[in-house]
Amino acid sequence: MSIVDDSTQAVNIVAEGGESKTVSVNGRGTVSVAGLSVGSNEPTRVVITPVTRFELPPVGTSSAQGESVAITANGVGGPKISNASWDANDAGDKVTFSVDVASAGAGSTTLVGVAPNNSRCTPNTTASGGSVSITVGVDSNTLIDFTVCAESRWKDTAYGTATIAVDDVYAYRDPGAPRVTKGYDVGDTCRTGFNAFSCETRWWGPEVDRAPAGFELRYVVNGAGATTNFSLENAFGSRPTVTARYCPTFLGSGASCSDNTSTVGPVSDQRAYPTSVSITACTVTDSDRHVNMSVAAQGGDYTVSYEWRDRWGQPTDVQWDIDRVKVTVDFQGALAGIETFSPRALSRDNSATEPEPEPEPSVTPSPSPSP
Repeated sequence: MSIVDDSTQAVNIVAEGGESKTVSVNGRGTVSVAGLSVGSNEPTRVVITPVTRFELPPVGTSSAQGESVAITANGVGGPKISNASWDANDAGDKVTFSVDVASAGAGSTTLVGVAPNNSRCTPNTTASGGSVSITVGVDSNTLIDFTVCAESRWKDTAYGTATIAVDDVYAYRDPGAPRVTKGYDVGDTCRTGFNAFSCETRWWGPEVDRAPAGFELRYVVNGAGATTNFSLENAFGSRPTVTARYCPTFLGSGASCSDNTSTVGPVSDQRAYPTSVSITACTVTDSDRHVNMSVAAQGGDYTVSYEWRDRWGQPTDVQWDIDRVKVTVDFQGALAGIETFSPRALSRDNSATEPEPEPEPSVTPSPSPSP
């Protein structure tokens, strides 16, 4: 403030709702008062009254105080920021932060900045209208913790700072569909299984490009859940529907996979799916002969033939003479690339009985001649 009267020795300053202070002066000149608490960051009435240095005569109602001057003033506090939110762009390389900002005091400005936690946060964007938006570049498909920082200023003087933590920020960029370089494969031999009368084909997974950072490759077989381990264990008997896709790992196990998928087919359409054969019993009765067996395949993809044999291994069609059966499974169609399965002959569970021999004709003796 400017003092224009040489007789002034002090000024009394009273802030309504704040503090009162008496400041000594030395006549005419300029006086600065620092640190006066006005009690509010909103405009407040402050009354300034000069005090003379002359001794007053002891007459009348004379006063050492001169004419008061009233001004408005306010304090400036720390910045008030809240409700920090973020939104990523469709390209997956930028994030825009939005922050609500309340005034730190009349006439002040609030500057806001954003930075990853491992970088220095510098307030450099001026808030207006009660909010501020700041866009920053980010690495796609990576969780990043950010800090929103703010600083309140009046002219060039900083009056306070504030920060808000904003964790797990990311910008998603779809990785696209995986590139399948080789389909799944099925063995060309039905290998003997748990006994000599059973077999199953082996299978091998496909070759697919590795997932990009932040993702993992998963397969869906016949509509089951997506899994990282390729398996055709539940696909014996029919051509499976197999798709490959990339699923984000940086968002946790429950995150949705990419909608972009690739179909995974077989290396050969003549070995389109795994198969198995199980022969369990051969039953022969007086009126029937039957082999208990199962083939995990579609009806048009295999044929079965039987050769009935006697105990010496010779073919026979005599029901009661059958001792064993030779079963042959030939593959065709979607399994035409798999070799024939024909195990050794299976002994029968034979309840057929050899027919009783026809009785020899009886001979009636001739009567003896009488003497």
